[in-house]
Amino acid sequence: MVRQITKEVQVEGQGLKMLKLILGFSGLVILLIVGLVYTSISNSKAPNVSAQGTASLEVVPDEVSVSFNIETRNISQKIAQEQAIEIGDRVKNSLKGNGISGEDVKFLSFSVYPEYNWDKGKNELIGYVARQEILVNSKSFDEVFDIVNSGVSSGASVSYINFELSSKLQNEYKVKALELASEDAKLKAQAIASGQGKELGKLISLSNQDFNYNPIRYYDYGVATSEAKASGSAEIEVPELNDLNDINPKEINIQASVSVQYTLR
Repeated sequence: MVRQITKEVQVEGQGLKMLKLILGFSGLVILLIVGLVYTSISNSKAPNVSAQGTASLEVVPDEVSVSFNIETRNISQKIAQEQAIEIGDRVKNSLKGNGISGEDVKFLSFSVYPEYNWDKGKNELIGYVARQEILVNSKSFDEVFDIVNSGVSSGASVSYINFELSSKLQNEYKVKALELASEDAKLKAQAIASGQGKELGKLISLSNQDFNYNPIRYYDYGVATSEAKASGSAEIEVPELNDLNDINPKEINIQASVSVQYTLR
């Protein structure tokens, strides 16, 4: 009987210890939550300042891309398709003959569709059109002449010529532009705070609003076609091959913006 009572007392003692530990831990958690909530409320009630910083860089492109369009027409769908494939092979072989690596040549799309002529309220099938797009990239501007000549002499037409940034340079300039934009945002926030006789406190938020860069379009067949139609001219201006011997690409503009928010003290 005595042993049983002793065991019950021991069990009750252990239960009390566990209860105290649970209550103590719960109390600590509650205190932490209250502290965080208080801090959050304090920060939200404290005066703060927001600013947006911008940065703009002018950089020289290190890549050029030439897009070719192949278009064939025939009353036979099969023949139209075969003709487009044949021209594509000629372009590829010609590029290879001029020292352009096969890794730099990409066949982007291939499509075949019927062509109709609307006459007297009826659609008349007049044949099929096969189209293929080829994109050639190069890190040497001196190769533009050979690239364009290879495509045009093989039966393709130039869709556009772009001067661009490689992925490596994009990443490098992105970091630099965002750093400058962040510095500009902080400088503006400091100026605003100083104008009110305040100083910057803690950084509340920091966000990247935008990073943008657009390749330089040296030539665009679509634009040239639209301009020719608008002027009433039947001729479409295309870049002369001789003009491609000495290309000096313009600088590309890179822009970035960053938003910041600080407490004031």
